[in-house]
Amino acid sequence: MKKLLIFVMLLPLAAHSAEWTLIDRHLDDWVGHAPGRATGPMHYHHSNISLYYDSSSVVIDGVSRRAWWKQNASSADGELMDQMILTTFDCHNHKMRTEKSGTRDRLTDSYEYLPVNGESYDIEPDTLWEQVFNAVCKK
Repeated sequence: MKKLLIFVMLLPLAAHSAEWTLIDRHLDDWVGHAPGRATGPMHYHHSNISLYYDSSSVVIDGVSRRAWWKQNASSADGELMDQMILTTFDCHNHKMRTEKSGTRDRLTDSYEYLPVNGESYDIEPDTLWEQVFNAVCKK
């Protein structure tokens, strides 16, 4: 009984929950499907797009930092854009490499991950990539 009680008390220490930190929110154009429609016509929308990173997922390895980040938006007519990406940033050389990239059509769905090429790219100025780079590398 004592072992069970100790296990139950220590269980919350092993749990990991995301700590999504807002990087930016702005009005912009995006393209998406209505919830539940993975195919069909695409529509342009103009609404707030939010950009977050999971501050609890940041792993520091020398000059590199690896973190999850996401962007999402929804329109007045119920269409959704939700993307989550695992990226390694080279904070010294201003480069990034995508490890995983997933999207979903409904907030209740799991992300569907797409193949990525794993190549490193320069971070272009004034892009969402630079916003995430600055948030993760300055943590």
